[in-house]
Amino acid sequence: MVNTPRPGGYVVAWAMSVVAYSAMFAVGTSFRDGSGAGTALAVLVIYGAGIAAASIPFALLGVALVHLVCRRVRFQVAHVLAAGIAGAVPAVVMVAIDQQAGTWLWWMIPAATAIGRWSVVPLVKRRREAEVRPGVRAAS
Repeated sequence: MVNTPRPGGYVVAWAMSVVAYSAMFAVGTSFRDGSGAGTALAVLVIYGAGIAAASIPFALLGVALVHLVCRRVRFQVAHVLAAGIAGAVPAVVMVAIDQQAGTWLWWMIPAATAIGRWSVVPLVKRRREAEVRPGVRAAS
């Protein structure tokens, strides 16, 4: 039984988590100081590129661990929760480095990683269908 996405699905999950985190950060910082939507969009694009680059080592480790721990677990909710827990690890590391950023990192990084994994649940369902019906092309 297929319970995980293919490697391309994990790339999609990572990209979605970067977008989710960047969006939460942009909205939080821009509207907190009254800057508005224009600043939020600029922060989203500029900060998102940095987050993408900085998240790669954490993502590689997190994806591998979540995949290994959950590959025999059928229920996708467990995969999403495990990704959220794995997202707490970089949050702890970042808070240890910069205690000023701690209040929002505690929930934004785990939430973003869970959103990323949740975004590929349909790909897992499609892989399962392809396994059952050989004529169906499996998604990433």
